[in-house]
Amino acid sequence: MDTFDMDSYELFATCYRCHSTPCSYSHGNSGIRATISRLIAGGIDVSKPIQTYGDFAAKMMTPLQLACMKGNPIAVKILLENGASKTINYVASPLGKTALHYAVMTGEAEIVSMLLLEGADVMARYGTAGYFNPDGDTPFDIACAVGNVKIVKMLYVNIMGKISRMDPMPEGLFKHKVDPAKETAQPEKSAVATAPQDAIPEDSKK
Repeated sequence: MDTFDMDSYELFATCYRCHSTPCSYSHGNSGIRATISRLIAGGIDVSKPIQTYGDFAAKMMTPLQLACMKGNPIAVKILLENGASKTINYVASPLGKTALHYAVMTGEAEIVSMLLLEGADVMARYGTAGYFNPDGDTPFDIACAVGNVKIVKMLYVNIMGKISRMDPMPEGLFKHKVDPAKETAQPEKSAVATAPQDAIPEDSKK
């Protein structure tokens, strides 16, 4: 984006709860709702990535990703109600995070629930190599690492629902895999040890 877009900046600031914005509006829940609603009424497309400002690795992010990053459920709800779900699985490069990754990292179960209902991809992988998984972290990996039991359960139920409709199971869905070739068979019990006492020859009892 070569030119400064005031509406996009105000949307960025509102979703990210940026208190240094030059725009005059309340930063409470009513202010967030009113500002985003006004921008939408003015024609802004909340599904499109917008320019970020400040120390962001990703220079373009969706308003939904910004709201999830800051744990802003009011903004998330309004955005989803106005078309943000069209790009719900947009990947913010170079990090490779989706809105669901950000929501899981902030630990906002309410936001995670809203995203899952709108079709967020719980199997999306965070880049090519994550902190916890060399194949890239899924939101489920991150939730497990953070230890948020409530979100882990929500994601697990969602994953199981997807698996029940898939044949075969997607390769590498979970980072901990069982290799059948490495499974060790249980040794058979000794015939002498398992035989009834009265079946053991008298000579063996002496």
